[in-house]
Amino acid sequence: MEERNMQLDDDGKIKMRKNREDFLDHPEKEDDEEIVIDVPDFAGFREEDDNVGLSGDELSAKNQLYEQYVAEKKAQAEKIFEQAEALFAAGELESAGEKYLDSVAVHGGNWKAWFGVVRVQTKDMTDFSGIYDCQNAYNRALKRAGKAGKEELAATYDARLKQKIAENAEEAETLEEADAAYRASKRDGLSAALEASKKPFYLSLVCFAVALVAGIVLTCLINTVSGVQILIPAMILDAAAAVALVVSLVFFRNFHFARLAYKKNESSLSTEEGRAAAELRSENELIQSIIDDFHA
Repeated sequence: MEERNMQLDDDGKIKMRKNREDFLDHPEKEDDEEIVIDVPDFAGFREEDDNVGLSGDELSAKNQLYEQYVAEKKAQAEKIFEQAEALFAAGELESAGEKYLDSVAVHGGNWKAWFGVVRVQTKDMTDFSGIYDCQNAYNRALKRAGKAGKEELAATYDARLKQKIAENAEEAETLEEADAAYRASKRDGLSAALEASKKPFYLSLVCFAVALVAGIVLTCLINTVSGVQILIPAMILDAAAAVALVVSLVFFRNFHFARLAYKKNESSLSTEEGRAAAELRSENELIQSIIDDFHA
């Protein structure tokens, strides 16, 4: 037991005593003139927080151990990263990607290892079809790179990416011209087909409407006249309206498909050239956003 006495002005004493684990089982006798304060045993708190109750030297030693552990992890991750770089330089992209991931698994603070994953997926920023598969690695790399790292990326890739944008724009323009020329060559024929499909559709629709109205009117007058003078014409008109409806539906189908073909011709995405040009334009927007990230 550890005890400390504090003298007061009177004859009484305050005794400070550190608890033992079994102090409840073996209470100690105290003098009437003594006031005892039990001080908690800080070692009991260390079970919940290893730093509580540690002395300055103990905390310093513990911090040194942690720093040593971090330094070892960094060195191990750096060694793996160098292996990944060698594999990447040799063109073994799949093995390099695995090594980059191993490196960040050991220590995730190296932004170059995170960006190595991006380099593998994009074939060193030349093929952006797989860029969204490594979005997480890309974001982590930029977050850890800082200003100096981004400047390094910009110095390495700016010229290459801008050249890629220029090449894509030139190719997209060529494809767009081919797309426009092809659609223009088809437009007159599609317009003529649309106009040709309108007339029979509108005529059949008018015939259906006339026969339907006349049939309804005669049907309402059947009971006003004896005999079949009105019944037979009403039946004929009703049958004519039904036939006109079927014919109208056929002509409407022709008109509908002719109109769809004409509308499709107005879209640049209706041809392979137009779709390819749109993909190149979209890729250019993506590349420009990457350049902007390097300079953010």
